[in-house]
Amino acid sequence: MKFLTGVILGICLMVLLLGRPTPQIEPIAPVLSNFASETELVEFLGKRDRTIYLTPDENGVVRFSGNCYPEAEQLQKQAYEIGKRINIQLIDGATEGHTICSARIGDIIYYIYPETNEIKQVYYVP
Repeated sequence: MKFLTGVILGICLMVLLLGRPTPQIEPIAPVLSNFASETELVEFLGKRDRTIYLTPDENGVVRFSGNCYPEAEQLQKQAYEIGKRINIQLIDGATEGHTICSARIGDIIYYIYPETNEIKQVYYVP
């Protein structure tokens, strides 16, 4: 009888524990900040690990074009890892789109060409 009572109590305890809702843990998003100066951005670009993406086309020819999105995504990820904000921008070319990045420093928006690390001041935020 004691054994049966123990089994029933064990089953009841399992039902109670397993029937409870699992607490949901909200992911904590890191606080990203803009680069403080153009110098800081240039230093970051100079130090970043850069993988060159070369993908052969259907004829086996390797071309550099068409790899702008992976480069932009990699740049954004590397900035994210140090707590900085870089955005991915799709700009429209004559025949197809092109992906670059942008960053805001103070009241100025800069375009960043991830394949070359070139930056260009493009907009002043009034």
